[in-house]
Amino acid sequence: AYPKKMKWWKRYGQKELKGLCYLVQGDAYYTKSEFAKSKVAYLNSIALIKELPSTGRLATLYNNLGLVYYINAQYDSAMVVFLQSLKIESANQNQEGIAKSYQNIGLVHFQMGDNDKFNSYMKMALALYERLNDNLRVAEAANNIAIAMADDGDYDSAFTYYQKAYASFEEYGDELNMANVLNNLGNLFYYKGQYKEAESYLLKAL
Repeated sequence: AYPKKMKWWKRYGQKELKGLCYLVQGDAYYTKSEFAKSKVAYLNSIALIKELPSTGRLATLYNNLGLVYYINAQYDSAMVVFLQSLKIESANQNQEGIAKSYQNIGLVHFQMGDNDKFNSYMKMALALYERLNDNLRVAEAANNIAIAMADDGDYDSAFTYYQKAYASFEEYGDELNMANVLNNLGNLFYYKGQYKEAESYLLKAL
């Protein structure tokens, strides 16, 4: 076993170590909103990590790079790498990673004006997050779906998803986002012309 590990280290060890250094560097730049530098670091990391037998970190890197593209409104590039991340996560049967990829792909479709594909991917993400009992992600996905449905004028469906989002944020204990959902509900009823209901939700959001 030991010679086998040594053989692996000689072949891949330095690449993995350098790749991880670039990954950490990319995350640090991302946290500081230095996205151009973050992009370069992630690309350097990908070039090294993609040569390793294990693909788990590569999926994370593609996802992180996609977020950089997304923030910079480079939606075509974001879509490419999010789909690459999804392909790897699916091959590894990583349910959490698949859900995250669905969610990110859905958000890109939303920015590109395709609400149908947005809803399709976001609902797939929501279903997986529910199976994983990830209340925060359930709430985020449901809230995103509700916002898109409200934009389309489907207020009844939006109300249903806002309720799901509120309940999940409440279970998670996220009071700030609970207030945001109540505010969104207030706006929803305002657009429906139901002003008393709108006032009630907006007051609860305070």
